[in-house]
Amino acid sequence: MSLQPAEAVLGERRAWGAARPFWVLVQSGIDQFITYRPESVLSCDAVALTADWWVEWAAEHYAQEGTLLDRNAFARELRERAWIVGFPELDAMSRIDPSEVRARWGLPSDAAVVTLLPFPQGVGKASFWPRRIFGEPRRWRQLVHTLPRGRFEYWPYIRHGWTDARVVRAIRAFCDRNSARLLVKSRLKTPIPPYTQAVADKCLYDESHYPPTVLEALAVSDLCISFYSGTVLEAAALGTPHLCITFEAEAYCGENRELLGYFKRFFNDEEGGVFQSEGVSSCLGIPEAISDFAVTKLSDFAMSADARLRYIRKYLSYDDRGGAERLLDHVERAVAVDTRLPSCRP
Repeated sequence: MSLQPAEAVLGERRAWGAARPFWVLVQSGIDQFITYRPESVLSCDAVALTADWWVEWAAEHYAQEGTLLDRNAFARELRERAWIVGFPELDAMSRIDPSEVRARWGLPSDAAVVTLLPFPQGVGKASFWPRRIFGEPRRWRQLVHTLPRGRFEYWPYIRHGWTDARVVRAIRAFCDRNSARLLVKSRLKTPIPPYTQAVADKCLYDESHYPPTVLEALAVSDLCISFYSGTVLEAAALGTPHLCITFEAEAYCGENRELLGYFKRFFNDEEGGVFQSEGVSSCLGIPEAISDFAVTKLSDFAMSADARLRYIRKYLSYDDRGGAERLLDHVERAVAVDTRLPSCRP
């Protein structure tokens, strides 16, 4: 089992010979589909997916990228290889005690908690807007970046003060209005800015991989706020309402047309999509977050049990903690019938 397809690790199929191993590709969000070409995905004997929905999304993604001759044929072949197992990561929830997590992080047992996953500021990307405009809290520095380059399309951001720092301050005001603690969870590749550290009650990075720190944070949260983070799926699974602060894909991706394509296909605010799904996750633009969020009530983000169940069935298949067990069940059945794996049989 691997997060990489067989072809990416073993090379071209013709070089494998008779000793080729039985290869299971395990899905991790959209990563496998945006990193590898369709033929690499199909080089695997099985693909463990969280839900059938991802078959059609992958087929449409590759079709729009122009890497498929036959979209329907790819979808059919992927579906033949698919093991629908749910979300194995969620199995770690059995190891999380919310009371213990609150005590460890110094969060009162009776306090509401809002978890913020910070704006990534274009990590690993050369685009202009993330760091030099939205991620820059000082107006004079924005002007220094903008005027010599003639990037006047971002003047509204400078004029109105549409910055990450002001969004964060609005979130802090929202927490104060609702007597909630602000927990900021990030990753080392996305350092938490000083202006965010200054208003947070607790800042942390990944302290554990099993269970993942992000699941611990969601387990004690009444609301999760992010900027187009795939954590929306984990939040839904844990029953934590989600708010996505949206931004223009063109501004974030810059001149990277390949990045822009898949970004717009997945990270968008279309109704009924991953990020805008009534009763589970809602979207709010940057100007609205700054002007309106501070006077919003925490109860406005209550999750609907029925909407959550529909969301889970669409994107994650199972509302349980049995994904890893289902994956292993599939592996055991494959091992039992595959003549290449005699040493693995009980």
